[in-house]
Amino acid sequence: MAEEQTPEEAVKEWLSKQGYPLEMRVAAALRNAGFAVMQSAYFLDPSSAKPRELDVVAHRYWSGENVAWQLTLLIECKVTKKQPWVLFTRALETTDTEGMFHYYRIPASKLGRQLLTRMRRLTDARGKLPAFEFDDRPGYGLQRATLGAKADTQTDNPRNVAFEAAMTISSAAVLSAGAVDSE
Repeated sequence: MAEEQTPEEAVKEWLSKQGYPLEMRVAAALRNAGFAVMQSAYFLDPSSAKPRELDVVAHRYWSGENVAWQLTLLIECKVTKKQPWVLFTRALETTDTEGMFHYYRIPASKLGRQLLTRMRRLTDARGKLPAFEFDDRPGYGLQRATLGAKADTQTDNPRNVAFEAAMTISSAAVLSAGAVDSE
């Protein structure tokens, strides 16, 4: 007969299957990189008027000659071992209509619109604005892969967790951008 787990062992086993350890590693890495970090940050979703939780919110401030920057990261941490997520990417081409700003073309605030307008006028914007640098293969789509016996059928849990996480982040970003415009 197998030994019964102690409550501590059962909690450790449960925790190993959750996203909390990933959330804690992400928060620690951001703190080590100089960000101010808040975990389990709640906000009121503007579309549903329901409270929502973000796993990690991180802020970092920079200042230089006549300019100050604040970068705010809104992060949802998700873990799945049975249904991994696939991030679709594509190479940026020199023929992209807005080059590196193609993915920043729809600002969420008036201040963001002004910033993008000025940035588009810069030559060598990547060299001058490293905070806006990203990989030459930006992601454009996220999908959960269904593997194994249920690959061709409906899964036990039809929720699209990736989409739900993206919608939570989007709602929080709208509130954050609105707060910038009101300052």
